[in-house]
Amino acid sequence: TSPGSSNIKTVVILIALGSIGWLAAGVVALAMGAESKVIWTCVVGAALGALEFVIQYDDHVAPEFKELKNYASSAVAIPRSTR
Repeated sequence: TSPGSSNIKTVVILIALGSIGWLAAGVVALAMGAESKVIWTCVVGAALGALEFVIQYDDHVAPEFKELKNYASSAVAIPRSTR
């Protein structure tokens, strides 16, 4: 294993726990009949956590996705002006 792998594992676990927390809060909010903005906050929190989990996961476990991510980021890069 690489020297930073335990840090990465910790980050992935914390992100997963955070997403589970948002999902649990959403279930409780639904059960209590909370306002829709509270429910949507839980949904968005869980979705952002899941997105970050996927980003962390594919960076360190599935490096073949790096090429696609690099391509996507270069497509929106602002070109340098030529002087």
